[in-house]
Formats: sequence, structure tokens, C-alpha cells
Amino acid sequence: MSDLSLLLWAVCGGLLGCLYTLSVQAEIARSQKMRLPFTHANPIFSISRVLLCSAVIITGIYQNIRYGIICLIFFLLSKTLSLFILVKRTKNIKKD
Repeated sequence: MSDLSLLLWAVCGGLLGCLYTLSVQAEIARSQKMRLPFTHANPIFSISRVLLCSAVIITGIYQNIRYGIICLIFFLLSKTLSLFILVKRTKNIKKD
């Protein structure tokens, strides 16, 4: 197992977490444009997000358990961090 492979899986997990948050943000914006409550959002976007993330993480686990775990850790870290940034930015916009 090389350090480069671990780094690539970590970057992949980080990008996956950021893409997850961006897709959530796009779904919220789309539902606001249509003037629908977020609870009426199209479930296909949620299903596709979960399937894509699961497929990438499971692929990492099949390659090597360490790849899958490092991908999962960086996915969770980047998703949590980007969601906090999104919420903070949204709060600042509403205050103005």
C-alpha cells in the first residue's frame, strides 16, 4: 500500500463530501425557486447522492480496507465542514 494511494483516496473522500454538500445546496435552491417546501423535494436527488457516495466508499473498501476507511473519514470531515460553512453563510445572508 503506497502513500500516494492513501492520499488519492483521502482526496477522493474530501471531494465527495464537498460535492455532497453542493448537491444539497443546489436541491435547496431548486426547491426555493419552485416555491416548494424542502420536504417536497424530489427524492431522486437524495437517492443518487447516497448511491454515489456509497459506491465510491465501498469501492475503496474492496480495494483495501484502509482505502475505504480513509475515504469515509475524509468524506465525513469534508461534508461536516462544508455543511457548517453553508449554514453559517446562510445565517449571515439572512441577517443582512
